[in-house]
Amino acid sequence: MDQTSDHSNVFGGGVRLATIAAIAAYTAVFFGTATIFQIEDDNPLTNAAFDATPLLGASLLAAHLAALGALVVLVAGAGRSCASMLRENRGLRGRAAALVFAALIAAVVAFGLVVLYARLGGSIIAGLAGWPRMLSLFVAVAAFVAGVLAIGRKIVRGVYAAQQQDRKSDSVLDFGVGAVLAMLANVAAAIIHTVTLRSGSPELFADSIDHATITGYKLASGFYFSELVVANVVAGAFTIVAAVVVARAVVKLRTD
Repeated sequence: MDQTSDHSNVFGGGVRLATIAAIAAYTAVFFGTATIFQIEDDNPLTNAAFDATPLLGASLLAAHLAALGALVVLVAGAGRSCASMLRENRGLRGRAAALVFAALIAAVVAFGLVVLYARLGGSIIAGLAGWPRMLSLFVAVAAFVAGVLAIGRKIVRGVYAAQQQDRKSDSVLDFGVGAVLAMLANVAAAIIHTVTLRSGSPELFADSIDHATITGYKLASGFYFSELVVANVVAGAFTIVAAVVVARAVVKLRTD
C-alpha cells in the first residue's frame, strides 16, 4: 500500500474537510469559553452574582467541562490518526508528517490546558467545585467523553456499511461526531450562561460591553457590543458549520 493511499484511508471520504471544520470550530469554542473566564475571573462582582443566581455557576461549569471534553475527544481522534499514519506509512516523509502532526497536537493541548486552568478560570472553577472535589470533575469529564464518543460511534455505524469496516476514515469520524456533540453542549451552556447573566446580574454583564469606533473620511461612528454575545455567535456559527460538514462526511461514507 503506497503512501498516498494510506493517507487517504485515514482522511478519505470528506474526513479531511470535516477534521479541519471541527478544529476551526473548537478554536472558536475555546476562545468563547476563555472570554467568559477573562471577564468574570477575579471580578469582584462574580461571587455575589453566582450566589444570587446558582444557574450562572452551573452553566459555566457545564461549558467548561464540555470544552475540556471536546479537547479530549479531538486529541484522541488526532492520536488515532497519527497512530494509523505512523503504522501504515513506510516512507520517511509520511512518518515525519505524522510526527509533526502529533507534536502540533501536543503543543495545542498544552496551550489549552494552561489557558483554561493556569491563566484563566482558576479561581472560578475552584470556587464552584472546590479542590477536594476536583476528582469528581475529572470523572465527570471522562463520563462525558465516553458518552459523546459512544453516541458518535453509534451515529457513524448506523450510516456506514458494517461490512466495510476495513476503512480508517469511519473511525476518525467517530471522534469528529463526538467533538461536535461536545461543542454543541458547550455553546448551549455558554448561551444559557450569557442570558442568565444578562437578566440575573446586569452589573456583571455590563463588564462585557465594549465600545468600538469606526473612522473614515470626515466621519466617525461608534457602536457598543457585548464580548460574550459576540463570542456566543461566533462559536455557535462555527459549531453549526462543523456539524453540517461532519454530517455530510458521515453520509458520504455510504456512497463511497
